[in-house]
Amino acid sequence: MLLPTNSKKIWLSKFLLCIALVISSCTKEEHSIRFRNNFHHTVSSLTIGSVVFGEVLPDKITAYRSIETGDFEISGNFYNGSQLVGAGSVSGKGKHHWTITLNSNGGFSTREDK
Repeated sequence: MLLPTNSKKIWLSKFLLCIALVISSCTKEEHSIRFRNNFHHTVSSLTIGSVVFGEVLPDKITAYRSIETGDFEISGNFYNGSQLVGAGSVSGKGKHHWTITLNSNGGFSTREDK
């Protein structure tokens, strides 16, 4: 069955639009982070980049929050007045979930969640 010329143009336009949407969704960067506190003290005023998590109790994990691609600073406070300071980075095309962990020794680790 042959399609009329206008139908061919409409079908081709729709097909090209679908291809463009698929390609653009693969190149978009969408990152979210959460924080796991494996340290033995509560972290208050926790901020990662522009994302404010507030207070995170020991052995707790926050919900995921959206974050911009690239480098970020980590800051917060402990009950005794000492400060939590660190840095990290997220990158990659597509949709990614990350967990930043404050380890029991006070160091940070970052991993991508699958």
